[in-house]
Amino acid sequence: MSASVISLDDGQLINLIGAAKRRLCFAGPGMSLEVANAISNRWNEMGPDAVQIMIDADPEICRLGYGKVEAFRVLHETAGRLGSALLHRPGIRICLLISDDTTLVFSPTPLLVEGGSSQFPGPNAIQFSGGSESDTELVSNPLSPTQDLFQGGEQVSSATVQAVAKDLSANPPQEFDLARTVRVFNAQFEFVEFELEGVQIGRKTIPIPSDLIGLADTSAQNLLRSTFKLVGKDSEISGDRVKKLKGRIARRHLIVLPGYGTVILRANKPQFERDVDRLRGCVEWFQKQIKEKLEKEMDTNRDALLKALAPAVSLQFPGRWKRFLGPTPSKEDICDQLDAELKSAFGSVKEIFQEMKVNVAYKGVTYELLRDPAFIKTAKGEMPGLKFLHEEFDAAKASTPGRNPRAPE
Repeated sequence: MSASVISLDDGQLINLIGAAKRRLCFAGPGMSLEVANAISNRWNEMGPDAVQIMIDADPEICRLGYGKVEAFRVLHETAGRLGSALLHRPGIRICLLISDDTTLVFSPTPLLVEGGSSQFPGPNAIQFSGGSESDTELVSNPLSPTQDLFQGGEQVSSATVQAVAKDLSANPPQEFDLARTVRVFNAQFEFVEFELEGVQIGRKTIPIPSDLIGLADTSAQNLLRSTFKLVGKDSEISGDRVKKLKGRIARRHLIVLPGYGTVILRANKPQFERDVDRLRGCVEWFQKQIKEKLEKEMDTNRDALLKALAPAVSLQFPGRWKRFLGPTPSKEDICDQLDAELKSAFGSVKEIFQEMKVNVAYKGVTYELLRDPAFIKTAKGEMPGLKFLHEEFDAAKASTPGRNPRAPE
């Protein structure tokens, strides 16, 4: 038997798995989906007695980057279909692969710590080639329960796989390129800012010059006061429908922590983002429809205001207009001047209209805040269903590009 130190990556691992003809054994914390698919393919071809797999079916394995929950599912489904078993051994952190006469012992790479480094894979495996058993013995005597190479493992059940998936859905792994630099704890929620911009058309008002309001009769003054609505309260272009949709999304997903801000459970974030995407689609449609309708409604409301003011203004126009109209203008000239002044006050659609958009910004929860008794009391009061607000883990310093991450500082 010969032994050699090698650099092993998933591609080489998959090739070795694919080359297995008589026996295939794997033990380790977890694996990528690509490796799991390769094992599944060989398992289907070689039969249940020729393959043994042992992993650590713990959701933390996925959060550390040792494996994917999708890989757990593939292996469990394959084992169930073949009447075999996927074994679980808590805490296993070293890998073993046996493919016929080749044996590999290697150290898996946790993506949380080393996934972004350009230095890997380094020398991370010892490969043993050749064996003591003859080909005849191996062909006639494949692996069986009495020859179980993996002692101490328990079978992974469907409930275990579902529990892992549920745990990861409620508290999903962070993106590893970000997590390596910030992960000291893993909060179950994060702050979020959610707002609509540019859809408050129903709130826009037109300032009416005070000397015109003073000339209007009592009924007109009660109607006009000092401002005039750009569009009517019940107008289809007021933006109220879009604002109501935004409100429903907020009530469905977001939690207000008085004095601190608005938060969202990380478990609810995927559905929230899907709902926000639909809201963006509605805003985009609303924006396309609104420009032409807004111009027509502005013209209608300006004409209504002109009719409300014209009778009183025709009898006594503002003194400042004399420089334009002279001391004794005609009613027609006065109405034209009133119309021009109202057009100036209303402005154009281009001046009023601004781009409509949905803004969402996430902010992480600081460790200091999670240790603040006042914040803890508020958070638990508003989110009583949470058993804990966060989990703490040992953190590794991020690798610096161009530096050997294992070299001393």
